[in-house]
Amino acid sequence: MRKLGPLLHRADELGYDSNGGRDSAWAELGSNAQRQLRSRVGGEILDWWAYPASDDEFYAVVLGPVGLCKAEPLTKSDGKRAYRMKLLRFAPDSLTEVTWRQTEELGPAERNSASSKHAAPPLASCLSTDFCGFLGNLTDKAQTLIQEPYTPQLDLAYSYYYEKESELSETTWYFWCYLADNKILTFCSGQKATQRTASAGQARWKMTCYRAAIA
Repeated sequence: MRKLGPLLHRADELGYDSNGGRDSAWAELGSNAQRQLRSRVGGEILDWWAYPASDDEFYAVVLGPVGLCKAEPLTKSDGKRAYRMKLLRFAPDSLTEVTWRQTEELGPAERNSASSKHAAPPLASCLSTDFCGFLGNLTDKAQTLIQEPYTPQLDLAYSYYYEKESELSETTWYFWCYLADNKILTFCSGQKATQRTASAGQARWKMTCYRAAIA
């Protein structure tokens, strides 16, 4: 059974919406919003996600070399749909990136549950319950990289998204998230491909973590 360390959260069971995934939501943003997002983050999209807030409203988060930009839907006075763009700009040349892979051997049940007795991670009181539960589904290294630059504070900004694809013998879980204060932003994304037999299985992780100082 996996033991919780000082920065590790308990994993919650994740639910899934059959909404077409981030590609479908990105298309619904429209070409103008897509161009604005690309331009504001430096002309290059390093990573991103998009998701529906309702049947006709969509959000997006885009990471680029000069910042992270969020598109939030709004309705103008004439009733037309538009987006409010919120940019976190990075200090010049501060963006770093680390990518890694790892493999887990799984038993009859995935080892993302934890002992019922553990000390709460330092940021638990500053993060929503659902975000903590999401973090608990990540590897120990990913959870540590995401949280280690920060101290408990009330103004932490964060968001996350995930989706999965299932085939006969393999399920792939994709995830994206970021965490930021007024000095540092950390963005982590990756995938977990799981193959399982009746008695055991294997999970292959591929993850990338970006970090930047905020201008």
